[in-house]
Amino acid sequence: MSRDIAPFGVRMPADLKNTLETKAKANGRSLNAEVVDRLEESISMDNWHNSDKGYSFTLIALEEAVKEADRSRDQLNREYGHEQFDAMKDEILEAVKQLKEHLQK
Repeated sequence: MSRDIAPFGVRMPADLKNTLETKAKANGRSLNAEVVDRLEESISMDNWHNSDKGYSFTLIALEEAVKEADRSRDQLNREYGHEQFDAMKDEILEAVKQLKEHLQK
């Protein structure tokens, strides 16, 4: 074991541990490696979401999704139906609005 890695015991519900063990096996790693990877990813996502860069990137991606949906409207209407397409577009537009409001704070 590396000297820069401190051991740390964690108590968790048995069903959570079983789920993590299953995921670890599917990902070809140990339970410890799975937990560390998931914690690192969680912290990384927290940092990304809490940065203006993360919000700005998400905002740009959402706006591009709306533009692409408009360009592909006929195909999307055939695949999803007019009502479902409109609902999806409304959800995206609401998310864009909320992100813009958050960025202005």
